[in-house]
Amino acid sequence: FKGQIIHPQHWPESLNYAGKKVVVIGSGATAITLVPSMAANGAQVTMLQRSPTYVMTVPSMDPLWSKLARILPLQAIYTATRIRNIGLQRALFAASRERPKVVKRMLRVLTRHQLGDKVDIKHFSPRYNPWDERMCVVPDSDLFRAIRKGKVSMVTDQIDTFTETG
Repeated sequence: FKGQIIHPQHWPESLNYAGKKVVVIGSGATAITLVPSMAANGAQVTMLQRSPTYVMTVPSMDPLWSKLARILPLQAIYTATRIRNIGLQRALFAASRERPKVVKRMLRVLTRHQLGDKVDIKHFSPRYNPWDERMCVVPDSDLFRAIRKGKVSMVTDQIDTFTETG
């Protein structure tokens, strides 16, 4: 392959990908955050995954935080939101173990709501149950927005070979 191959851990600060076609291999937490950022900076990005990952959108700024900031000290707010977030994550994990089909259906409905009807839900439909493997969060729905706008495409497949041009 004659193009650039870059691992996120060795990202060159001077990398200019604006206007280029980019393939990001993988669908883990790094890809989930990297892909929409690259698309926002002018790249046409394809996210290539071997198998789909469960994803959920979450706000990057906690709405409870700003409300509590008016009345409580920062340490109390941090503690309260941390307890709530851990409780929510534990509840989702427990529900995933007790009622995996219900949680799977809920996650697909939420994802479909974020993506609209134009995107094939198969790219967000893992074969395994929620929390059997990783679950990624999409900050502020940015990945979903980039997909809806056509700046990002998803491919679920295997890589057979690399050639000089692709």
